[in-house]
Amino acid sequence: MADANQAKSNDASVGLNPRHPRVSVIMITYKHEEFVAQAIDGVLSQQTRFAFELIIGDDASPDRTREVIQGYADKHSDVIRLNYPLNNLGAIRNFATQIDEVRGEYIAFCEGDDWWTDPYKLQLQVDFLDSNIDCALCHHRVSYFDNDMKKVVCQFPADEFREDRLSGDLLIRQNFIQTCALMVRRSALPHLPNTFWKLKLGDWPLCVLVARQGLIGYLDRDMSMFRLHGGGTWSTRSAEQRNQAVTDMGKFLLTQFDAADRKAWAIFTLNFHAAAVGHAVRERSILGVLRESMRLFQTCFRYYPKAIPYNIYRMAKTIVRPPK
Repeated sequence: MADANQAKSNDASVGLNPRHPRVSVIMITYKHEEFVAQAIDGVLSQQTRFAFELIIGDDASPDRTREVIQGYADKHSDVIRLNYPLNNLGAIRNFATQIDEVRGEYIAFCEGDDWWTDPYKLQLQVDFLDSNIDCALCHHRVSYFDNDMKKVVCQFPADEFREDRLSGDLLIRQNFIQTCALMVRRSALPHLPNTFWKLKLGDWPLCVLVARQGLIGYLDRDMSMFRLHGGGTWSTRSAEQRNQAVTDMGKFLLTQFDAADRKAWAIFTLNFHAAAVGHAVRERSILGVLRESMRLFQTCFRYYPKAIPYNIYRMAKTIVRPPK
């Protein structure tokens, strides 16, 4: 693995013309006026022995986000490429627009409210993937920064996921890869159907699909900050909306696996369906119970019929004895 002192000389300057970049960095932004300068600075500070490009897609922000971005683009036109959608698309479709523009062998990600703290992040990740051809993607340790408290509150991922190599099967337990730490091989990126772009959650299923092409590599070095703040697209959603987003992700992934590999994701999705039923019961919403129960059994009939008796029992128990 390369160390800090290996990324040097004239090749390390941001002024490289990335006509043939090894890495494409995708940055999507929305209402990030307060944060985006720090995000861009973190990318431009990267010391590499190769050219890279930064593709920024602002999703029609109503604040001064684009004005800030334009100031950087004017000064660093050799590195920054702007690719703005005409109208607000939402985070996932905005991401789709940007990923079609990448030219690099590898793709890295940094949303406009996060930032990279290590100037050798890109070099270290490229060196890792170059040396470990069995890995389709890699990530690293990340600090969570509470924007209100102005301090780091924890690190991610949990210790159990800090292994040099892990199987993508473990992603069914949780998403242990933070987007601002992720680098993927462009060659491992599958065709993403329109149903993917309708999801409300993109990074988790993307990692699942890429990890089907190889192992997940990990660098035990803290190189990014994930910002916790009230305007985050995920943090502002209700628990019910988050549950629905994960359920929809599970149903999408069921369409991407063959019958032999569906069982685990079917159980994953049915558990989230059951949680939605439990929420409707607690809210005393008869229509909600009927709607969510129907969704559960539709998934069960289609993807895991053997589980129908158990889920009938589970739904009856939930209705008779609602979860607290």
